[in-house]
Amino acid sequence: MTAASRTGVRDRQTGLGDKQESCRGRRLRRKAARLGTVPASPSHAPQPSAVTLSASLHCHPASPCPAVSTLQATCTQVEDGLQLRFVLRGDVQALRVPAGAQGGFADELWRHTCLEAFVGTTGATAYREFNFSPSGQWAAYAFTDYRQRDLGWQPVQAPQILTRTTPDSLILEARIPATLLPAGAGLLHIGLTAVIETSDGAISYWALMHPGERPDFHLSAAFTLQCVLNTAQP
Repeated sequence: MTAASRTGVRDRQTGLGDKQESCRGRRLRRKAARLGTVPASPSHAPQPSAVTLSASLHCHPASPCPAVSTLQATCTQVEDGLQLRFVLRGDVQALRVPAGAQGGFADELWRHTCLEAFVGTTGATAYREFNFSPSGQWAAYAFTDYRQRDLGWQPVQAPQILTRTTPDSLILEARIPATLLPAGAGLLHIGLTAVIETSDGAISYWALMHPGERPDFHLSAAFTLQCVLNTAQP
């Protein structure tokens, strides 16, 4: 067989292989259409999921609360800020849970049952405090240093709050807009806390950790959750 003949045979074989591959591709696409799926390809590659951090909140030894069995929390990094979820299990009927009210800013929510978040950044003394009441009311504060309130800062957006209760659970979800978080791109240090009031008026204090002998949610050593988030300056 001449070289030209061998080349012709290879070309015909290559063309036949391309046709077979094309037929296989069409069969796969038809099958995917019947099953409601799409073969993996760069244009249909799965998108990265949001980062979710989970942790348990612990009651300070100085303020026990037998009515609460567990208090779990998650913090999810979303495109427009942070999504928080608090799940309390226990005898909710033994707790004093603020009744639903018209949502809006309110001071001193921490005097009663309230779920909270503290957010700082690496290398900075400034941080933000967020209070979320089961009533739907909320508060947000800025601090330049430990307990040094920045009275010139005002929240430009309202967090979104959703609360559900059953006889043995209290679930509160809150979304913090990025505009309320400390400005700049970097590592966020987050402390999740709770104030739980029982029906007899006793108060217990919950946090990821308690660095001091007395409950103090403002201690940055308790901001133990970390995530990277680009935030905007209000």
